[in-house]
Amino acid sequence: MNTLRDGGKIVKKIARYQQFEAVNEAIRKIVDPASKLPLKDRGGVVWHTQGSGKSLSMLWLCLKLRRVKELNNPTLMIVTDRRDLDRQITQTFMSCGFENPIRASRVRHLRKVLNGPSGQTIMTTVQKFRDEVDLQRGSQHPVLSEAKNIFALVDEAHRSEYGQFAAHMARALPNACRLAFTGTPIDKTRASFGSYIHKYTMPQSIADGSTIPIFYESRLPEVTIWGKRIDPLFEGEFGHLTEEQRNRLKQQEVTEQRIAEATDRIEMIAADIAKHYKENVEPDGFKAQVAACSQRAAGLYYAELSKYFAGRVALLISNPSEKDSDLWELKRPFENEEAVVDQYKDEGVDKLAIIVVMNKYLTGFDAPIERVLYLDRPLREHNLLQAIARVNRPLPERDKQWGLIVDYWGVSGFLDKALAVFSEDISVDDVLIRRDDDAACAVLKQRRAEVLAMFPDGLDRYDIEPWILALEKEDVRAIFQARHREFYKALERLLPDPRALSYLGDFAWLRRVRREMLVHYQAEDTALPDCSDRVRALINRHVKGEEVRVLLAPIPILSDQFSEEVEKLQSPRAKASRMEHAVKRTITVKLAEDPVFYESVKERLERIILERREQRIDDAEEFRLLMGVRDQIIAGHAEDAQSLGIKDDAFPFYGLLKKYRTEEPETESDPRKTAELAEAVLNSLRQEAVIDWAHKEDVQREMRRQVKRELRLAGFSPDRLEEATTSVMDLARVRLT
Repeated sequence: MNTLRDGGKIVKKIARYQQFEAVNEAIRKIVDPASKLPLKDRGGVVWHTQGSGKSLSMLWLCLKLRRVKELNNPTLMIVTDRRDLDRQITQTFMSCGFENPIRASRVRHLRKVLNGPSGQTIMTTVQKFRDEVDLQRGSQHPVLSEAKNIFALVDEAHRSEYGQFAAHMARALPNACRLAFTGTPIDKTRASFGSYIHKYTMPQSIADGSTIPIFYESRLPEVTIWGKRIDPLFEGEFGHLTEEQRNRLKQQEVTEQRIAEATDRIEMIAADIAKHYKENVEPDGFKAQVAACSQRAAGLYYAELSKYFAGRVALLISNPSEKDSDLWELKRPFENEEAVVDQYKDEGVDKLAIIVVMNKYLTGFDAPIERVLYLDRPLREHNLLQAIARVNRPLPERDKQWGLIVDYWGVSGFLDKALAVFSEDISVDDVLIRRDDDAACAVLKQRRAEVLAMFPDGLDRYDIEPWILALEKEDVRAIFQARHREFYKALERLLPDPRALSYLGDFAWLRRVRREMLVHYQAEDTALPDCSDRVRALINRHVKGEEVRVLLAPIPILSDQFSEEVEKLQSPRAKASRMEHAVKRTITVKLAEDPVFYESVKERLERIILERREQRIDDAEEFRLLMGVRDQIIAGHAEDAQSLGIKDDAFPFYGLLKKYRTEEPETESDPRKTAELAEAVLNSLRQEAVIDWAHKEDVQREMRRQVKRELRLAGFSPDRLEEATTSVMDLARVRLT
């Protein structure tokens, strides 16, 4: 596990099973004592589909390689073929706290580092392996290191790593062990790097939830039907030429690219893209990418789309030829591509909604906020698979359940050939899901029936209490959450088909049931959002009479208004149920703040619940007793602390120390002495508690030493000393941070 700094947050990254298996398989192959292969031949290929976390897999492999004693502090080299990928993977290593990764800035810098001592971690692009001075004269790249403990981890190893730069790298590091990481392997990959170490395919990643399904929608414009539209016009315009002249002219000028660049055609498609984006993508806060067949076409798309989305479209293409001044003018505002990409990845669609590209950012580009790729260019083999994978990244915060390819060129016919590069038997339907609205409608009907079947027949929608009480059992609530979720997913999948509108009423009602269930049972909303902004807008337009008043406001049990909210409920069962779960929730939240006090409250609650289940008390009596538990929580232990002569914030430490003293049969526990000890321990902790102390091991060690000192002076049994100190430190982490 690694911690990753993401913006201002610290995120813990835990390896998924495919990452865990791949890293350990690679280590086993490298350090296998029975292997007769030299170390340089123990590499291979890690085939993990796009979006499955290859960068983190490389990070964890580097960490493990560092710890293998037999490798004698190896040199690690992370190789990419693009500067943006180099920057991205360097940032990943640094954000995860990897020690001192060196990003080679130039060819000379790379050579200097590789000529230096072993044990370094070097980030570089493969293009830096070149002979700057004598390459044109046929000179060979110099050998930089013959060390046998160099490991080259090559990212996206299906692309340029086979060319002259790869040959230079092999000569520069003749004994390096090379490991390829790729999402779309081809035969050259295995021929260059060796056999597969581990495989994790696109269907596996979708099944696991690592990536999301990709839907495919064909919207071929009429002008792409070359024979029916172009040939008659051409014959009429150039009928005066000989057949040979016409054929030569057609071959030179009437190409797919020339036709695709036609202004009328791009205007028509841009209008369609704008309409599709505004209706199906923008309402949910997602972004889009447009892939054009040429730089000229990309420039035209940018100009056209800017009419619909002024200031929210960017053009990201390589530098055009010097003579193409118009394209340079269009490109100039986006020369700082890193800033543009960061803005695109930002979740605010009002800033930048669409990027227009040609080749750049169709591969190796990770932007979970992107839902749709509008494709108007020919792509084949691994380039096609990599391009469509731009939209398969999940984004739980936005409830992203699927990505979409809108095809204006007609690339689906190339997918069979593209998938033939895999050794696995993967079909087109494993990669793209073509829209089938009839099937989606049938699924939606089934999902509605499944979720409504959880409630008794004949429940009135004017009274929500019976619906809530039907979900009293925790496992039933979990099933309801899952079925509600599947109902929503099926609804969104059918939209914008008008048949989906007839299901909005049921979905709106079940949304309300779910919302009030969470309040009533004081449950955390750990599931994904209940629906998208687009579905909410449809409900608001089409569902009349939905009760917008929340039956119960989500008010904490300690609030003065809590009793008033509970009195709004009609039945004693509903009141007792509401109070029971509110008390449970409060105990769960507060237990770590004062474990001894809230354990006693928990025991009292469990006795009351048991009496009701055994029918020794009715719902009204349970509610009365639970109100008493609430009063106990509100009162706390202020009076007890005052009687002992200590402050209220020291009382949780007193309760903890008293518990350990009581468990020592040979010790007579004097409450006042234990109270004085609690204050002394708390004062010692406060003196040591610097800012962010819970993340500083040296500070924590000193705090533990001080606590043990106080406990020893108070005559604590040595057998209980370690356990009591650990409990005191756990409590301090909650109350003093």
